[in-house]
Amino acid sequence: MLLSIIRLATIARHDYGHPSSDASNGNLKPALILFYALVLTQSALFLLWFTVAVHRSVLADNDKLSSRYLENERCLTKKTLDPDTKAYIAEIVAKLACKLRLADTPGAVHSVSYLLDTNFLKIPAKTGCNDHHSQPLVEYRSTIDIDNRAEIKPKPLIVHGLLIRGEFAANPENCTEMYNTTDLMSKIIAPVTNGLHIAIKNDATTVEIVRESLRVVSKLTSMTGDISTKLCRELPENGRTVENIVWILSNSSDLEMRIQAVEILSRLNLGKPRMCEFIGKLQRLLFDPLDNPLRIAAGKALNALVISRGDFPEEILDIQQLITIMSAGTSSLEYRAVMAEMLAQMCAKSRTDEDRNRLSSMAKAWPTVLKTVFTGSTNITEPDARTFLASFLGLAVQIREKLVNAEAFANAVRNGLPTENRILAEKLTEIMSETTNYSEDEVCLVIMKAVTKFATWMMGISPDYIQYFREQKIVDKLEATVETMVHLERYLVMTGGAEETGRYVTFQILVETVRDLVPPEQQH
Repeated sequence: MLLSIIRLATIARHDYGHPSSDASNGNLKPALILFYALVLTQSALFLLWFTVAVHRSVLADNDKLSSRYLENERCLTKKTLDPDTKAYIAEIVAKLACKLRLADTPGAVHSVSYLLDTNFLKIPAKTGCNDHHSQPLVEYRSTIDIDNRAEIKPKPLIVHGLLIRGEFAANPENCTEMYNTTDLMSKIIAPVTNGLHIAIKNDATTVEIVRESLRVVSKLTSMTGDISTKLCRELPENGRTVENIVWILSNSSDLEMRIQAVEILSRLNLGKPRMCEFIGKLQRLLFDPLDNPLRIAAGKALNALVISRGDFPEEILDIQQLITIMSAGTSSLEYRAVMAEMLAQMCAKSRTDEDRNRLSSMAKAWPTVLKTVFTGSTNITEPDARTFLASFLGLAVQIREKLVNAEAFANAVRNGLPTENRILAEKLTEIMSETTNYSEDEVCLVIMKAVTKFATWMMGISPDYIQYFREQKIVDKLEATVETMVHLERYLVMTGGAEETGRYVTFQILVETVRDLVPPEQQH
């Protein structure tokens, strides 16, 4: 390639004559340039092919390494390997599992399913004691570290098997492979279905086994697609499974297990009696005076149930209590955000005058919501702060669209936030500028759509706001943001994240509305 470049430079400097003076000499230079250009192109294509070939070779080596570990894993049930060795091999596979496609590794599903066999719970004790009352159900050998200072106890193989399944479940294709494998789902949920956590309480290994079982089920039921839908319909068919998950929610001392139980139960197709019982438990957890992650999980579960309902969910939530907690500045941002999200969903579900009458207390809280949004901090560098702002903006938008008319909105702006001070408009611009730095965040898409709607409503109140937004070049800012967020909106619509898709308004349409309100000659 270097030689070709040198020859081209030489040809460029050499005088081969003009085409008009000598036809043979005149055509020689273009021909040579074309020839060496083709040589250079061929060399460049070779380098490109070589780079791709090296990359494919590296990927192939990685696949071979993963397959080799999986081949080793297929030997995990052989008696020639001691339990410690099996556990170490399983630990390696667990770290690789999130990057593997089961469809590309024949036999991997069945080989890993052996780890979920309950026979692995019965590893003989080293003491030789025959008293079965003195031997735990789950026992395993231990290894001593090099300097004999501490005893390291490997996890039981069934725990490794569940860990591997949990990593596999990160890939939707792997979820399909696991679901279609005979008896695999029953093995995954077996620790819960058979009541291991009830029979043997306060045992660390038992808790870990049940926790990992719930973690896999939670991942599988949270996926989008037919597999998740089928699981949410099939799991409740086994009454023992649901009863034991409810028992975990009510009685377990392990916080993580209780949170997983909440997430799973909120997705299952429970019958009406069981659903009413579950909603009652969630309400008690939600209004627990103690600040803990479980009440946040309960709030999110209730919110998901509100979204899934086709009618107005009056019996699910105490509206006045939600408003009281949301308005109190003493609670955490995350807790108040959950309350605002539930209230916003209830607004969205209101269809009739009767529904809106039930929400009259929410309409009275409209000034409080506005004040929280437009007089608070716009520092959204932390995820909790972004979620809080998005939740309150979403609630403010829902109240404006469902409960408060344009005149009431204008009065609230003029009386609470004077036009001449432009407090609300300045805050909207400030929020917009901050949010553009996080264009990859789905929460920021919600924020941008909300502030765009508010800007539209404000420009309908007074021409002064049109002038202010023109000075701030709001159209330019919004159009730049549309380009970076369009893929997020497409993703939300495709995955069902955009509720009421029949009346769904895209961010781009909202921006076009703003552009129409600001005359073309005033936009720049």
